[in-house]
Amino acid sequence: MAKAPPSFQFYPADFLMGTQHLDTLAIGTYLLLLCYQWAHKQLPADRATLARISKLSESDFDEVWQTIADKFVEIKGGGYSNERLESVREKAVALSEKRQEYGSKGGLAKASRLLKQNSSKGSMKSEDRSMKIEDRKLEAERVESCQRIAAQTSVIVLEYKKQHPRAKPGPKELDKIRDRLKEGFSVEELTTAISGCHASPFHSGQNETGRTHQGLELICRDSAHVNQFIELAGQVGTPVLSKISQTTAAAVKEFLSHDTPDYLKGPTNGKP
Repeated sequence: MAKAPPSFQFYPADFLMGTQHLDTLAIGTYLLLLCYQWAHKQLPADRATLARISKLSESDFDEVWQTIADKFVEIKGGGYSNERLESVREKAVALSEKRQEYGSKGGLAKASRLLKQNSSKGSMKSEDRSMKIEDRKLEAERVESCQRIAAQTSVIVLEYKKQHPRAKPGPKELDKIRDRLKEGFSVEELTTAISGCHASPFHSGQNETGRTHQGLELICRDSAHVNQFIELAGQVGTPVLSKISQTTAAAVKEFLSHDTPDYLKGPTNGKP
């Protein structure tokens, strides 16, 4: 099997989209770990070793690790791996093997090589051009996918802000929305889940604590939560008011039940 090249292909658009919620220290740590994985094929399981690779103390590393751990998976035998980087490695190895295959053809007799030189070069150039075209196509598709998910995320946030105008969803909430979109949930299904949560008496404050549970992170936490709230949307009707909102609504209703004072009445008989 051919070895992967000493460098790996970097996709700026994907990287920026995937790290926009991280601070500079976390991004630097993430890059150092990716470089180590490329050189050694996996990361060690020992936290002290991971801290040394990251040029951090163990306590600082543990704090940073909490923000980037979801970018790595545990592998058999111990250790961690970034799955995206390994897919890049597989592609690089496949390309290297293809080039080795072409190189082995150069071991033919000198006369035969000279006769076929032009056609061989032409074939290799054609293959390289095809691979470059495919790379550009894949990159364009990735950028388009990122842009589409970003636009869909904005629509879902706007729908949520109809219920919570002052809400400012952060990186955790936005990541949960993007994860559910990547899983295949549509914008309509996620907005339906938002409606279902706000129509649920329990989540609207009618519970033992009297607290509402209507955060975007909760609604989009995983596929099970999304499906639960979609089902609730089909079982209940209009959004349920919290206790504070119910008290306000009751006071308004009581006020309107009394006779309207003269000073609030409109013009009478054409006179002010």
